[in-house]
Amino acid sequence: DPSKVYCEGTTKKTCNEASCCFKRATCEDYAGTCELPLRLKEDPSTVHCKGADEKSCNEVTCCLKLATCEGYTACGAPFRLKEDPSKVYCEGTTKKTCNEASCCFKRATCEDYAGTCELPLRLKEDPSTVHCKGADEKSCNEVTCCLKLATCEGYTACGAPFRLKEDPSKVYC
Repeated sequence: DPSKVYCEGTTKKTCNEASCCFKRATCEDYAGTCELPLRLKEDPSTVHCKGADEKSCNEVTCCLKLATCEGYTACGAPFRLKEDPSKVYCEGTTKKTCNEASCCFKRATCEDYAGTCELPLRLKEDPSTVHCKGADEKSCNEVTCCLKLATCEGYTACGAPFRLKEDPSKVYC
């Protein structure tokens, strides 16, 4: 209550910072935590709380809400947007702080495929460039990683002395 603070002299000229003011606590003293989606404000030693002790510091004063990856569209190949981007947080409070590192994951490739491509299938050419849906080899599957081979059925260009093999529908090119 400033009406109960007295200066050394009888005039306002004798009042000074030491007699009339108190040093406010800063967010550096904040005893609470800024849990996701919040983060402590930059340079908390310059953010002042209402009172002189850390009890006057609070989440509203000391924490910032982080931006989410919702709406982020810059995941380049071989990356894909993380699942439920509204719950994935960026490094700062604006969408400009969202980036591939925080919003995207690197997709597995068919080089990681644990299955086998049995006839009439074979592994696609250069499997390291064929990306699966997820981040691990479990997201790779036969549909993504295997290629169906053609058969010799309907092939008519066997020149002399060659002849089409028996049951060409079961002979793979």
